[in-house]
Amino acid sequence: MKKLQWFGILGVFILVMACSQNKAKSPLKIKLLKLKEANIYDADLVSDMVFDAEELSIDSIKQKSRIEFLKGIDLYKNKKTLYAAVRAFKNSILIFPESKTYYEMANALLDMQTKASIEESIKAYELAERIQFQPTSVLHYKLACANNLLNKFEPNKNVVNSVIGELSQAFMNGFNDTILLKNDARLKGITNTPQYHEMLVNIKARQSAGGGNALFEVFKNAFPVQNNKLVIDKENIEMESYNQSISYDFAKFIPEMQNTSFGRDVSHDYFYVAKVKETENYTALVYASVSFWGQSMQPVTTTLAVYNNQSGQIISRKSIACQCSAEKIRSSIVSNGEIVMEDFKRIWDKPITEVSFEENTVKEYVPVSKGVYAINEQGQIVAKSVSDGFVDSLSVVASK
Repeated sequence: MKKLQWFGILGVFILVMACSQNKAKSPLKIKLLKLKEANIYDADLVSDMVFDAEELSIDSIKQKSRIEFLKGIDLYKNKKTLYAAVRAFKNSILIFPESKTYYEMANALLDMQTKASIEESIKAYELAERIQFQPTSVLHYKLACANNLLNKFEPNKNVVNSVIGELSQAFMNGFNDTILLKNDARLKGITNTPQYHEMLVNIKARQSAGGGNALFEVFKNAFPVQNNKLVIDKENIEMESYNQSISYDFAKFIPEMQNTSFGRDVSHDYFYVAKVKETENYTALVYASVSFWGQSMQPVTTTLAVYNNQSGQIISRKSIACQCSAEKIRSSIVSNGEIVMEDFKRIWDKPITEVSFEENTVKEYVPVSKGVYAINEQGQIVAKSVSDGFVDSLSVVASK
């Protein structure tokens, strides 16, 4: 009898352990948090939401958020309607928070130059930094401006130290444009203080070593360095893993960004990809452009641009990869200044007019044409070998 009881207890124990193991193997279902306007500056909540998003497939949510963000950019940069721009940025954040949205919203709030808007801009800049906005140098520069402007409404004898502290952080993270700083009305009074001159003495070596175009230095240093070859595979042409947006502060270095049409029909956003080569005279950078048309598959273009290190001007550039359409794609490999591009036709398992891309699969990639190019000593992208039918879709040499 005792033996039967022992076996019964053992059986229950085994059953419990089996259930526990099955439960441990079951994937946890994470539900994306929802933001309300009252907590868009709750740093912990926003950070958790961004972290949880990495565990989920939320491309459609991010797409909706990005469309609202670009409406905000249109209202801010083109139409100069600051209050409407801030409303659009907040709508974007409520759908999904991204660091660049907080940053651009902070810029619009700062431009309003009211006490309440400046205070809110500081919250937005700090939140952008919390969720990894790059480059951090411009964040600290803008925070210095905001603190100095706020001093007009709430005079504080310690404000100079706060502003100098933010400027020091900006310089430590790559900012070095003392001419811009001296001419910036938002920093009026700071450049005449002993603390400012002391800071300049401390960063003099860094300033003289930097040289060239200060804004371009910040721009190029925001790109991750690609020590080995950069591979943009035909099966990963959407560039989804590259999600750090390029600020519109750097529009002068991206011609497409300056020409972007912000409207209901089409709008674009741009992302850092890699720094693939740097010499004494030039730097080669790769960035991606995504076109948001409110559809399930966005056109994506990846561009390699070669810049003059002193002026920041483009020497040459080329579209090296693209999701040009549902059928046509271009892959690319960049290694030690050589660019190998190959065009493919995607054959889908089912007709794309009848089945959504999410439910469809690619049956075959059919090679179409191939082009091999190289960056020469002058920074120009030149052809080495090009097969018949290869279309050089973008090749621009800067005017002398």
